Amino acid sequence: PDTYTVILKAVSDFGCEDTAMAVVAFKPYVRASIAGDTTICIGDTGELQASGGYYYEWEPVSAGIIVPYDSIAKILPTQSTTFSVRVSDNCYSDSATINVTVKALPDFSITGDTSIYLGEMAKIYIKPAPDVDSFIWFPESLLAPGSNPLSAVVFARPDSSAYLYVFVRNIDGCRGVDSVLITILDGFVAIPNAFTPNGDGLNDYFFLISRGSVTVNYFHVYNRWGEAVYSYSGPIDQSQGWDGRFRGKDQDPGNYTFVYEVVTDDASKQIYRGKGSVQLIR
Repeated sequence: PDTYTVILKAVSDFGCEDTAMAVVAFKPYVRASIAGDTTICIGDTGELQASGGYYYEWEPVSAGIIVPYDSIAKILPTQSTTFSVRVSDNCYSDSATINVTVKALPDFSITGDTSIYLGEMAKIYIKPAPDVDSFIWFPESLLAPGSNPLSAVVFARPDSSAYLYVFVRNIDGCRGVDSVLITILDGFVAIPNAFTPNGDGLNDYFFLISRGSVTVNYFHVYNRWGEAVYSYSGPIDQSQGWDGRFRGKDQDPGNYTFVYEVVTDDASKQIYRGKGSVQLIR
């Protein structure tokens, strides 16, 4: 029982008697116990719960104990650690320990930040260590058609500068994440200064050369008399360039002037204009 009745009987030398009675309560001994997370990933917060008393004191505080004087301790260790708690009341105290194993994060590397022109694809890869058992690229909408988000190598084709993330998990269940910044460069146009429309398959057409996805608002070529011998508008298409003919006739060798205006197909809709001359060589 937790309580006892104690009776004291006293007898004097003359035979007189008297009694006194008291109820004595006995407190049980403190019995400390700990439960909680015994395995966590580095960087994660764990929780330990102690019981058995009224007062609690956790050690070692330097190992990442966030609240050291409560029955529930939040822990953030950076290495495997043995934690102890001293449990007490106003009479007794007891201690208990628990081993917490800290697991490493997944070991992997990925492609560094890269830059492409609109419409081009960036090759992105992950090099996982043997302990990595799964990974996924996100958001999948940035990937080019046919790229598997579960593959170690993917091709990204974003419409604007964006981050592509990879979420990784190892065999211990620890997770890691990293990202690649894919920057979309401003498109630009280059203009050849000569072409040879002789049907040999080399430089047979005069047209704009672009990096990035652009649309031609207008592209006009003029002869020496200011007559437009070629006009085009629409997507960049080398096969639609000027073939050196006008009204079905080959034009004479010499210099021809041109003007153009193109607009980028990205959200910025930047406009580029230019003019110059090209030499037709036969």
